[in-house]
Amino acid sequence: MRIGSVVRSAALGLVLALAAALAGAAQAGADAVVGAGKPSVLETILTIDAHSGPSGESPSGFAETQFAGGRIPVSCLAAAGNQAVVGVAVGGALSTYILIVDNGPSGGVFAGSVVPGDPAVCPAPSRFVATIGPSGLDFGDYIVVDDPALPTSKEQCKNDGWKAFGEAFRNQGQCVAFVQRGPKP
Repeated sequence: MRIGSVVRSAALGLVLALAAALAGAAQAGADAVVGAGKPSVLETILTIDAHSGPSGESPSGFAETQFAGGRIPVSCLAAAGNQAVVGVAVGGALSTYILIVDNGPSGGVFAGSVVPGDPAVCPAPSRFVATIGPSGLDFGDYIVVDDPALPTSKEQCKNDGWKAFGEAFRNQGQCVAFVQRGPKP
């Protein structure tokens, strides 16, 4: 067996373990990007385990490559559908953002950007501008979870608006009650 095959097998095992962890840890009201892979534009495996609230609040987790010297804390996360931007603070006046596109079992897409700006504010995936990539994955996979934000006004619940919040509400009344009194403990 060639060494490249062994590395690919180990990376795929890591991806499957991360996917299982994500499935077990997934909860309502959370966005996430989990996975590992070797993007065509990198000479190393990129591992990401990033989580936040549904509007990007309270980001946590890490991004890691072999040449980065360890795990770099996640500074922001913005998810939309099957796409997410993960920000990592590497120091200085530059921010590093990573765009991940989850293409299901067929793999994913990676793109990177190193730009001046606040590393605590991720651009929306639709506004992301790549300075590195985009590229497909030589091997590996990423999983993006985008849980819709919860309503902040009664108007967002009306005229079937409550349906836009995934499975959070069974009807308009539940949605309006949530806005009036907040989440139940």
